[in-house]
Amino acid sequence: MSSEHAFRGIKDCFSRTYRDAGIRGLYRGVAPSLYGIFPYSSLKFYFYEKMKSHVPVDYRKNMMVKLACGSVAGLLCQTFTYPLDIVQRLQGSSSQLKVTMGTLVMIVQKEGWKSKTK
Repeated sequence: MSSEHAFRGIKDCFSRTYRDAGIRGLYRGVAPSLYGIFPYSSLKFYFYEKMKSHVPVDYRKNMMVKLACGSVAGLLCQTFTYPLDIVQRLQGSSSQLKVTMGTLVMIVQKEGWKSKTK
């Protein structure tokens, strides 16, 4: 590891990043993360509330029921949004939605929906 990228702590990291790249440098790369967080959070709330609506009223305040609904909602959301996470990792530091969607389309075209790693 080169000494150019070594920091002496979090404060040093923030101050050097701010000095070298300004306020924008502190937020570089946040956009691809947000592309995944928004759909994940939205779907999680939807699935959780939808599952809770199917639980009898007497059991809705039961902690185990809430835990089960939350677990299944999280599992479903992760399943649906995982491709966005893969795209985010593949595109690296690029933070444009156009690039994200282009990468997703490229994966589907080259590998298909059921891509297998070798």
